[in-house]
Amino acid sequence: MKPAYDLATGQPVAIIRAHAGPGERVLWADRAVSTRSVARALPSVVFGLFFGGFGALWTLLAWAMTQDQDNLAWRFFPLFGIPFACIGLVMATSPLWRPFVRGVAIYGLTDERILSVSGRKTLLVRSTSLADLGDLQWVERKGGMGDILFARGRMHVPGDITRLGGLFGVPNVRRVAADIERARSRMRVDARPAEESPPGETRRAEARS
Repeated sequence: MKPAYDLATGQPVAIIRAHAGPGERVLWADRAVSTRSVARALPSVVFGLFFGGFGALWTLLAWAMTQDQDNLAWRFFPLFGIPFACIGLVMATSPLWRPFVRGVAIYGLTDERILSVSGRKTLLVRSTSLADLGDLQWVERKGGMGDILFARGRMHVPGDITRLGGLFGVPNVRRVAADIERARSRMRVDARPAEESPPGETRRAEARS
């Protein structure tokens, strides 16, 4: 089913709010920035040109060498280079079509979880509770954009493997990472049992009751 909004043009806050639960507050939302720079795509482009050039050269040379052959089977020999040429063309032009295939990603932070909404014709929604958020790491690049990496799920018994998650191409990544840490700390304070509260807080709560 086609989504009711466009991730490329819709308001990030409105999109995240549409996937938030009742009473859940949206603290931050933004659209991911493409991290596929020209420098990172250069190896794929160079290899694609080499691979495609080899296929094209094979096809041309094989075609020239088999033109005088009477056997019909030799006429199909140049066709073996066409798949190599096509694969090379796809790899060389990957920086042009890859963003349209991957689609757009919207990231959001609420007072309960981290949300990721991505896709084009269909949506993929990922949710990570702040209560289950593991170690948080972030990488900042030029211009303040970067990636935030974290573990999803807590290790309940020794040997459990946590699932890794992340937000990639986050604008102003330093501030967003700080917002996540503050939201997680606030959730831990709110979820603290009454017996762990300081005596003064317990007495005040009893007096109010």
